[in-house]
Amino acid sequence: MRATIFCLALVVICANQARAETSAQVESPGRVIAVELSINDGRLDYAITRFGEPVIAPSRMGFLLRNAPKLERNLELTGQHVSEFDETWEQPWGESRFVRNHYRELRATLSETSGDKRQFDVIFRVYDDGVGFRYAIPKQPTLDDVIIDD
Repeated sequence: MRATIFCLALVVICANQARAETSAQVESPGRVIAVELSINDGRLDYAITRFGEPVIAPSRMGFLLRNAPKLERNLELTGQHVSEFDETWEQPWGESRFVRNHYRELRATLSETSGDKRQFDVIFRVYDDGVGFRYAIPKQPTLDDVIIDD
């Protein structure tokens, strides 16, 4: 009986670990703006809301690359990390003497499930008054030089 329960528990744990994450989200420090990433049919979408109202409807992300297959399909979310940063710095001129740099950051790691199995990160910085994002493409055997055409 104990062996059966142990085996059943092990199966449940393994099944939960094998299930890929399909979404990631982050809110600004004051919960004004929210960004959500989601994987739908192997494609990456992002959406932005402000006070719960849509600002950017779900929109596709990806790349058309020169001299390499496009990087936009057969993706899975393989990792995510949210962090917060808060500093105030002094500038020697400008409208405000002190500037506060306060944001939450989502770093989502995506991997292709087929083909070259390339990886890249999408990093969103979400402030109470705006959003910025960038891509980070690590060096990998199947992707030497990256030239983005679109």
